[in-house]
Amino acid sequence: MTPIRTASLAISTLLAFAAQASAQITPGNLVVVRVGDGAAALSNAAQPVFLDEFTTAGTFVQTIAMPTVANGANLPITNSGTATSEGFVTLSTDGRYLVTVGYGTTVGTTSVASTASASTPRVISRISLDGTIDTSTAID
Repeated sequence: MTPIRTASLAISTLLAFAAQASAQITPGNLVVVRVGDGAAALSNAAQPVFLDEFTTAGTFVQTIAMPTVANGANLPITNSGTATSEGFVTLSTDGRYLVTVGYGTTVGTTSVASTASASTPRVISRISLDGTIDTSTAID
């Protein structure tokens, strides 16, 4: 029952965010986190992360790919393909950003969510209303 309540809360939050968006995300649409590219089988290794936008009728609109390699101040952001406690997206308290978290490591890093990967930095991604992605914040 808890996952259903969590999903309902996340969808409500994302609807509120999409209603305020004016650039890449269409007002009223839903945004969900997708882990993996859909081609390779998921495993405990680090997977690429995407934000998929849908209309409330379920029609696909667009995909926003999160960075998988470092570029300037931005770090890669990945998630485990099998962890059940990852892949959340939320609205910032000021309503200006979508926020997700992940691992600052390259795609394919094995056992990324295990305690053995404690040295892998956790990365916070912030997607602004104009679609700018900022993954420069890491927690070591």
